[in-house]
Amino acid sequence: VVQNDHRILDHRPENFTPLARLQNQDTCNLIQWWFKWFPKSLLLDIVNQINIKANSIKWPSTRNWKVLKNGEFLRWMGMWLLMGVYPTSPRRAYWRGQLHFGKYMTESRFEQIQRAFCLPFYKKSNPKWGGAAGKKMKYDRFLHCRCYLDQLKVAWIKAMEPGGWLCLDESMVAWLGLALLMPGWKVIKRKPHPFGLEFKTVCCGTTGIMINFEPQEGKDVMVHH
Repeated sequence: VVQNDHRILDHRPENFTPLARLQNQDTCNLIQWWFKWFPKSLLLDIVNQINIKANSIKWPSTRNWKVLKNGEFLRWMGMWLLMGVYPTSPRRAYWRGQLHFGKYMTESRFEQIQRAFCLPFYKKSNPKWGGAAGKKMKYDRFLHCRCYLDQLKVAWIKAMEPGGWLCLDESMVAWLGLALLMPGWKVIKRKPHPFGLEFKTVCCGTTGIMINFEPQEGKDVMVHH
């Protein structure tokens, strides 16, 4: 199969046009495009994990936990995206300013989901636990995001066939929390966001869409890649 790959037979990058692997893409709405890069199975796993964690939290009697539904979680994520586009501080200003976040979700419910937020994770019996290092590591520092990143990577690879020009680079995911809670914590002063997690990335040079990535977990783990 590899020998018949058109990219091997033709070495001219300009001959390859990016192709989104999405049926009826000309008529697809934005949420259908979104689910190509963020699979519904991952959404269901996250919502399920949040509800599990929420049931272990002692909530005030006046604010009991209401089971989180898939659509409500999508709305919650959308609000985070809006906050990224229209940054302001403090966060409560989104409910009191011109954006009127209250029309999407009450502030108390938003904070409730934030407190219960949790990503799906591998059990130690799962062969994917620990990533490339596996059981060589006593503790998987990426435990709480490895399953999430693995599912995203598979989805992104399947989402599109890139053009002939590929760009290899590094990207930083900004982190504003406590350094000790950030696996792979790095400080790279030349980056726009110097504090956070570094990824080695591959992007389609024609569209600018990232198609693959690898988090930098530190030398003790990366030696096994």
